[in-house]
Amino acid sequence: MQDRDIRNVRFAVIDTETTGVSARVDRVCEVAGLIAKGFNEISSFSWLVNPERPMPFAAQQIHGISDEMLAGKPVFAEIAAPFLSNIENTVIVGHNVCFDISMLEMELGRIGLHFPKLPVIDTLILARKSKLFTTNRLGNIAEELKIENKGWHRALNDVRVTQQIMYFFIRKIQKEKGNCTFNEIHKLSGGKYVK
Repeated sequence: MQDRDIRNVRFAVIDTETTGVSARVDRVCEVAGLIAKGFNEISSFSWLVNPERPMPFAAQQIHGISDEMLAGKPVFAEIAAPFLSNIENTVIVGHNVCFDISMLEMELGRIGLHFPKLPVIDTLILARKSKLFTTNRLGNIAEELKIENKGWHRALNDVRVTQQIMYFFIRKIQKEKGNCTFNEIHKLSGGKYVK
């Protein structure tokens, strides 16, 4: 995959919403993703997930997901198999994606499963290295790039914004070098793999 033209790479752009920021004690309450090959979207997925605990007020203030919205929704164990099937053989992409991966790893670990070892592209790292933006928050980058968002801090909306930010960096590399390979953007974003 290293020298593969970026247009032939399958991406899984992912995002989660959670009950808090600790992977050890908090839980996922929404997970979403978008599968694309190069610049072409193939499919998307989004689940509200019952975290099996009350939603803290502070978390609800951020993402707007309430206990009422989660009542009757599947627990993580029920969406784990389709989630893993969706991301199979992809490059994982996200904004501060290590946080999302850590939350998903803990959820998977609770049911005896593992997040697959996949390459990772983090748009937060790309933004920090570029030094192009006044701040590197997802919303600020989107605003400065004039990317529309119909609802901050809902997983699928944030996924679509992250996808556009990744495409911005791919096009930037293409303009500078005439082409963009997986290896170039992967290395630029830290060269990480899910452990």
